Amino acid sequence: MTRRRAGTARTVALVIAAFALVAGACGSSSGSSGYKEPVGAPLQTISVQSGNLFFKPDKFTVPQPGIYELKLTNTQSGEHTLVFGSKVPGFRLDVVGEGSTQQLKINLAKGKYTFWCDLPGHRAAGMQGTITVQ
Repeated sequence: MTRRRAGTARTVALVIAAFALVAGACGSSSGSSGYKEPVGAPLQTISVQSGNLFFKPDKFTVPQPGIYELKLTNTQSGEHTLVFGSKVPGFRLDVVGEGSTQQLKINLAKGKYTFWCDLPGHRAAGMQGTITVQ
């Protein structure tokens, strides 16, 4: 009887550990590994809409370097992403379905940042834009 309880306790412990591991992996704020969202209040929110192979607006200029919140809202059905590639490694916004929204803070230095949807064919169809930091 004691052996059976010990085996059951081990099984329960393994199930709880596995659940915690999966739940932790799902809790990433960026939706992808490697991106560390900056700490601090954003200077402003940059709102972008995605739709049928477009970002609207697709060009932004911000007055100074610093932390900004980038908010992506899907205005049509389907899935879209917003990435910067190697310019901001690991940054990724994913929106699936009409009305879906995701946002992350990003630390922008002076310069020009190109963003795009990395789903197959979307960037080639023109789904990209720029943020210029003065």
